[in-house]
Amino acid sequence: PANEEERTVQLRAALAWSGWEGAISNLIPQTADLGKFGDAFGALCLAQIEAHYFANDLFLTPGAILRDLHRIGRIPVHVVHGRFDQVCPLTQATQLVAALEAVGTPVVSFVKTLAGHSAMEGQTVLALTAIMDGLARI
Repeated sequence: PANEEERTVQLRAALAWSGWEGAISNLIPQTADLGKFGDAFGALCLAQIEAHYFANDLFLTPGAILRDLHRIGRIPVHVVHGRFDQVCPLTQATQLVAALEAVGTPVVSFVKTLAGHSAMEGQTVLALTAIMDGLARI
């Protein structure tokens, strides 16, 4: 932005963007304290990065992820997804699992938790930890 007034408008928009994302990322919104989503610098960074990617179609051609799954071959995959995710709906994870299976990529587990989008929600943390604990040591 060229001047202070434009910077103020930009920051208000970034805080609204970040606050909205923070509010919909958990099954039970954390509206009393937005935490990192209410931090001016963090909100500005998040909004600018996400807006840049969305404006450029995430730098992917339509359908690229599902179309190119064959490229990961036989790498075993675990999927953990919150049933109440408002950012990335459960249907997307279901389509991913079906596409992985269709190209012969082993889906070791597909866990649907009673959570939203955040990987920090209780059931999702437990599911991810259980998967990580079960992986072979490097």
